[in-house]
Amino acid sequence: MKDTKSKKMQTLSEWVIAGSLVGQYVFTLESVENEFPQMSVENRRVSLSRLVRRGEIVSPWRGFYVTVPTEYKLKGEVPPVFWMDALMKHLGRDYYVSLLSAAEFYGAAHQRPMTFSVMVQGTALRSGVKNGYELVFMRKESLPMDFVRTFPTQMGTLNVSSPELTALDLVDCQEKVGGLNRVSTVLSELVEQMDWEHIDSKLLSRYSAPVVQRLGYILEKILEETNQADTLLRKAKDSGIAMRPVPLKLGMECKNCDADRRWQILKNMKIEIDEI
Repeated sequence: MKDTKSKKMQTLSEWVIAGSLVGQYVFTLESVENEFPQMSVENRRVSLSRLVRRGEIVSPWRGFYVTVPTEYKLKGEVPPVFWMDALMKHLGRDYYVSLLSAAEFYGAAHQRPMTFSVMVQGTALRSGVKNGYELVFMRKESLPMDFVRTFPTQMGTLNVSSPELTALDLVDCQEKVGGLNRVSTVLSELVEQMDWEHIDSKLLSRYSAPVVQRLGYILEKILEETNQADTLLRKAKDSGIAMRPVPLKLGMECKNCDADRRWQILKNMKIEIDEI
């Protein structure tokens, strides 16, 4: 029989520690309220604040808490890969780790990203520094979850965009990641993980034609991945994507630019890949 008396005498700190011992590292304000109904709102606030100050827990989101594992106590910061999936479930959101943060999972970030990028479905979430990490949230009305992979973490799993989805997002959001030179450098490392044969209109139709054109041009002309470029072009045509002349670099004039006829790209910049 459960000892309800000992449960009532258990402190919040003891409850947090007990949870971590059985692998329960995240909890919410609601769970604290349910576990300690006799505790006043002010006492809960003070107790949680005290645990934060002592470095026992962190709160990367309002009403959401993470018990700091032993390996992170010295730094006092718990990386988003540890708790992001639990947070998204708490918020009831579909999501996937994206852009350079996703590329890092495939060994293709080139340099460790300064931000942790997450694509979410539905209303926007506020980006900012959370628990020492800069989080960047982007939103879409719906996410192509069929093209999202799951990676194991200490807490379970984490949704990460597939190499092909990552490539499309990188080109689509080129200005957010440092421009096409950075994008091309990352793609040069990511390309070995790509397989466009299993990609169809369910994914490609979510992006504008210029995104597909720029990606195809980079694959073929910059990275010399002719086979991958051929497959992408065939898939684009099968998806009904209509190509028209577009500049390679956004926001830059293109007077008398040379044009790539195959991808309908106006070459208004020279892409340079960083040494790997």
